Amino acid sequence: MKVPSHLKDLLPFPLEKIKEMAQLVGQPQWVSAVKEAVEKVGGKDPFGPGGILQFLQQASRWAESMAEPFVGSGKQGPQNAGVNGTGELFSSRWTNGLLTQDALASQLLLAGHPSEANHISDELRLLAVGLMGGIDALVVSNTTSAIAAVAMSQNKMSQNKPSSWVLPRVDCVRPFRFGVSSASSLRAILDETGSIVNEVGSNHECLRSDWETVAHPESVSVLTATPGGTGDPEATARYLADLSHWVSQHSVSWTEVLFNGSLHSVPEHASLTSVVADRWHLGMEMLLVPCDAWIGGPECCVILTRKKTPRWEEVQRVVHNLGLEASMLTQSVLLKVLQATEGYDGWQRTPAAQALSVSSDNLKFRGEKMASQLIGLGRIEQVKAIEKDCRVGMGVWSSMRWKSTVLQVRMNGIAPSELAKRLSEGVRPVWCQVQSDCIELVLRTIDPDEDRFVTQRLSEEAGAMDARTDSESCTNNANAESS
Repeated sequence: MKVPSHLKDLLPFPLEKIKEMAQLVGQPQWVSAVKEAVEKVGGKDPFGPGGILQFLQQASRWAESMAEPFVGSGKQGPQNAGVNGTGELFSSRWTNGLLTQDALASQLLLAGHPSEANHISDELRLLAVGLMGGIDALVVSNTTSAIAAVAMSQNKMSQNKPSSWVLPRVDCVRPFRFGVSSASSLRAILDETGSIVNEVGSNHECLRSDWETVAHPESVSVLTATPGGTGDPEATARYLADLSHWVSQHSVSWTEVLFNGSLHSVPEHASLTSVVADRWHLGMEMLLVPCDAWIGGPECCVILTRKKTPRWEEVQRVVHNLGLEASMLTQSVLLKVLQATEGYDGWQRTPAAQALSVSSDNLKFRGEKMASQLIGLGRIEQVKAIEKDCRVGMGVWSSMRWKSTVLQVRMNGIAPSELAKRLSEGVRPVWCQVQSDCIELVLRTIDPDEDRFVTQRLSEEAGAMDARTDSESCTNNANAESS
């Protein structure tokens, strides 16, 4: 079994090098050369007769057994890692978060060996506050638990009477989780805590006049989510300005769930990301920041507060008493992520940042190159690269779009749905979008290193022996132009 090269950096031991050495077992000339070298310096076979061969065979078996949990047996199964050509970064279909290889390696290492936990929470809290603002922080297991903890603490502050919340309908979104169905909406989470919820505005907008309809604002709390359902950036800015004015006027407690929270600014995708540290000027008392989105961390949620109040102490008490804190393993990995990404250069190397910052020209070049390698092969009837608005993800991301180059492929005798099914099968699936007359592969969520593999899979399904090389593509294009 060959260990895929893209996995070698994830493993906390030199597996690939041991595998390479073990593969030399079948080369007697190499074994003889080693023995000869030992004899030249006056030594003997340190392993006894046949010892070198035996050692390499043992190394090979050890490497196979250690690799098995990470790379599988080569059989098709539900845990196969594949190529995401859907354009959706956040999907309940995916089991993965957006961790870097360094963070994955750290997680594997910590999961297999004990580590000291006493100082992790304190160091993580200080770093989170330093990067995201506020004055104190808690790390909770997931976003739903964080919202519930804040709502339950409010009930406690109301002497165990149901607290009153105002929830704009535009922010009544569905939280997101990888591979797991989440709450139906923020409203559902508040309802489960026994809170009284008043929705304001319409499904499309919430105006200043809508806030004025709230009765007894001094006795309510506000919960909002970003991105909500407003969609238009200008409308969103007006909505937040109106809300900020109303909250300040009535001294209302405001909690925001910042689903699109980021550590760094991405000007070309300003509607998709919000820098956490820049958010406080609007007047929130608390910010809830999911770390498995643009932060690029494991599944957990940081609760930040701008002041230490009795309400914050109650949130801490609820989280502690119900055991809602993220595990020390999760906190350790998040600490590793924040340390690696507090600088812009480090953050640019994360999967989230790569998907956000890849240029349109880069995507266009890759799409045209793949199209030139595939056109006319086997049963491929049409292949072209176009620019298209694509959905970022599911749940809270359903209304969000980003532009990408999309490779459209149509084959003779194979329906798009059948072609998509074939691509999704095998040891390394390729997932795509299915249209009525073609399949679409969205390059924004495909790593450039995977382009060649994708073209090879398409050529195989087209009945061709292999995808064209770059030189062959240039020759064919020149011949077509001359004719």
